Amino acid sequence: MVAHIYFEGDEFYDSLLSDLKAAQSSVLIEFYIFNYHPIGKKILSLLKWLADEKRVRVKLMIDGVGSNSQISTIVDYLADSEVEFIVFKPITIFSIFKSGIHRRNHRKLIIIDRKVCYLGGMNITEENSQLLYGEERWRDTMLRLERNQTNHSFFRFLRAGALVLFESVKMGLYPVSLTALLKLRNLKRITTIPGLRKKLKRWQKRSRETEPKLFTTLFRRDRAYYRNEYFRLLLLAKDRLYLCAPYFVASPRVMRLLRKKAKQGVDVRILTAGKTDVWSARQAGRSTYQYLLKSGVRIYEMQSRVFHAKQSLIDNTAMIGSGNLDYRSFWHNQELMVLCTDQTLGSELMVQWAKDINESHEIHLSVFRRRGLIEKLTEKFFYGFRYYL
Repeated sequence: MVAHIYFEGDEFYDSLLSDLKAAQSSVLIEFYIFNYHPIGKKILSLLKWLADEKRVRVKLMIDGVGSNSQISTIVDYLADSEVEFIVFKPITIFSIFKSGIHRRNHRKLIIIDRKVCYLGGMNITEENSQLLYGEERWRDTMLRLERNQTNHSFFRFLRAGALVLFESVKMGLYPVSLTALLKLRNLKRITTIPGLRKKLKRWQKRSRETEPKLFTTLFRRDRAYYRNEYFRLLLLAKDRLYLCAPYFVASPRVMRLLRKKAKQGVDVRILTAGKTDVWSARQAGRSTYQYLLKSGVRIYEMQSRVFHAKQSLIDNTAMIGSGNLDYRSFWHNQELMVLCTDQTLGSELMVQWAKDINESHEIHLSVFRRRGLIEKLTEKFFYGFRYYL
């Protein structure tokens, strides 16, 4: 597998711009946050050039909450271009009263010419750039994969799922349902729900057999599969569980699994954000610390800068993507995760893990127990809203 992992935003942005310049036929981009700043403007300018001058098919989708303040600026900039731009569930006066408004597209994905893809946790923001944000830049991870004979199916299903989501949102048919899919052009030959259901089940089964393994949450069944597979990976771990998530709000089931593995002698460690952009999520997560620490789970919080990487090492298997260890990623949001058994990738994550730990503070049970009453109350209060944080 031809893979490259980025732990610095500047390296990722430079590589992305280089790949975009070489695009020949198609570009599909999804981001939760796409800020119109020096980096975002460079990308938009390049997308306009690709669509207008090179006649490359360019599709860009951003989230209506994550990029809310940038939408009008981007719309104006792309108004006279051939770039196909849509917003995932934009926030309006009327939309806030609709059910499902909390379900967001949290994916970060770029697919170029069906040959190269990027996925991970980085958004298009200046916070990831050391050049723009200095030493306090956010710590995040992005993965670049190239298509070859071994991952042909991975690219096929990754792109197919992205197109289904894009076209569904474009036609106002989200959440994606069987009825909605009947209206998509690439499925117009199927005229019955039973026929579509049969095709969809076959498609989902085949999509779960790719290498590297792909996890999406396009359909409700996909979300259940992602949760169950993740829990299964935790359960089967024999040596180590190194879990990284900026928002760690574990469910009782996850906590029981982590405690069980720690008591069995598995090296269970959690790295999360101490310095955070979502204080309520951090407080909710801290309410679970004592329960986990008692069983031998080791917990670290990065204090030097905001930790935003979603990556895990389960024995020698690496998982990278957009999903957090919280209810929002497991139950609500559109997420994208990839599971890799590549030893080189696992080794790189281990090296970075050691660097991250050096920037972090380990939480010790004896000290954590002495935190103040206000701290304890806020933790319990926000954990009560864990389903929506």
